[in-house]
Amino acid sequence: MKKEKTKIIVNSNYTEQKNRLITTAADYCDAVATAGGVPIISACIPDESYVENILDGSSGLVLIGSLDIDPKIYGDEKIHRSTKLIHPRRQEFDFLLVKAALKRKLPILGICGGEQLLNVALGGSLIQHIPRRFGHTSTSRRVCFHKIRVEKGSLLHRILRKDELTVNSYHHQAVREVGKGLVVCAYSDDGRIEGIEDESRSLLAVQWHPERERENDVTKSALFGWLLAQANKYVAEQK
Repeated sequence: MKKEKTKIIVNSNYTEQKNRLITTAADYCDAVATAGGVPIISACIPDESYVENILDGSSGLVLIGSLDIDPKIYGDEKIHRSTKLIHPRRQEFDFLLVKAALKRKLPILGICGGEQLLNVALGGSLIQHIPRRFGHTSTSRRVCFHKIRVEKGSLLHRILRKDELTVNSYHHQAVREVGKGLVVCAYSDDGRIEGIEDESRSLLAVQWHPERERENDVTKSALFGWLLAQANKYVAEQK
């Protein structure tokens, strides 16, 4: 009998700009599949029973990038002029999804906005806008890159086996106060938080986009490989 592959939920974006669309970038799904998993794209339906149903039979979660979380959720009264809010439907769904996944103790890999989502869901806060002079925000014409420092002894350090590396950068927000149980595992060269983790709960999130790495696979195979390894372990523990 052919062994069934591990199913990994990938959350989605919701927009009403032209049509009512639910989308997920193929790069996330390709990275999960290359690592040996089966990506399952979640419909962005903010309903608790739906969330529980899609998590049934799944063994891990990828939290994809997004527009910005409403600052009121993490205690900021004012919205920075550069903050572009995520659609309320997606925001409600994402928090339901994360909280349900945490309750089930599913392994989670958060990417860019997914890192910020995980941090806020665990009580942390965000820097609403990083000035352009620090070079974190890419444009359609030019991708930004910068160095990060990985904390020795961290889970991320053991996964990547590097003290420093250069990563892509597509964000204008970052983690400010770290959420409950999370620790910082990477910093950018200007001191911004670039990675958070909680090894005891198989939680790992990074600010860059490993799934977009093309010619040089700097972190993609290692990070998605870690997620699949943890998901397979989760499956074994449920038996």
